[in-house]
Amino acid sequence: MSEAFAGVRRIEEIRAVADSGGISAGVEIDRLHAAFADIPLRPLGFPVHAYIEPHIEQHVLLEEAGKTIGIVTGIQGKKTFEIEISGEKGHAGTLAMSDRRDAVAAFARIAAMLHDKVGGDDPDVKFTIGRVEVYPNAPSVVPHAVRFRVDLRHPDNDALERGGRLIRSICEDLAKPCRAKVTTLVSASSNDFDERLRAMIAAAAEHYGFPAMPVLSYAGHDARQMARLCRSAMIFIPCRDGISHDESEWIEPEHAAAGAQVLCAVIAELAAGA
Repeated sequence: MSEAFAGVRRIEEIRAVADSGGISAGVEIDRLHAAFADIPLRPLGFPVHAYIEPHIEQHVLLEEAGKTIGIVTGIQGKKTFEIEISGEKGHAGTLAMSDRRDAVAAFARIAAMLHDKVGGDDPDVKFTIGRVEVYPNAPSVVPHAVRFRVDLRHPDNDALERGGRLIRSICEDLAKPCRAKVTTLVSASSNDFDERLRAMIAAAAEHYGFPAMPVLSYAGHDARQMARLCRSAMIFIPCRDGISHDESEWIEPEHAAAGAQVLCAVIAELAAGA
């Protein structure tokens, strides 16, 4: 929703997004509003003095360093692509190998090359194929289509752009005799956070005696969008083994309290006119 607030994406576009079960974001937003009907709705895009976002790190850097507070320097860039490979159906027992336009065979070639040439480009790149759909997904039918998603991340925007161009060229070249269509779904540049706010977070952590260190966010957050509108920053606390978005996600209660103390101190300073 921060994209809608910041004017990056229209709310109608966000509401139309649906999950694999066909449930749209709009349906869930309306359900959430109905559950808290006494909370008034506010228009999007009102002026904001500053934005501070607390979050778990979703990484192991703080945990391994024995630090309680992460002073987030920025967020690495991200691109998401949807690739559709179009081939032709055929009977697995009768269609000669030389005559096949097998979409899975094309996907296998593409996936291996992407992992090698894009995922192995440099130590800072993060490359993931996280979703693959095969059609008709039957054991005795040569598949005519594959749709998959690529998640590409890098802290350097030039490297991110080079990776994106390489993904497109590899998919189009190696799909033959099938065809590949590459669609960009997300293109978010790497961004830095406000230096003054970062200094305030560091000072608050020092005041309370919480060990702190600067860290880059390797996951995306609302603060990326809010940084377009106002001074923005983030406060990280450790999470066990870097696990997030999972049932085993865990933070220590004292870390949560420390993060809250630092957040409150910075908010109080901002409210006083900082």
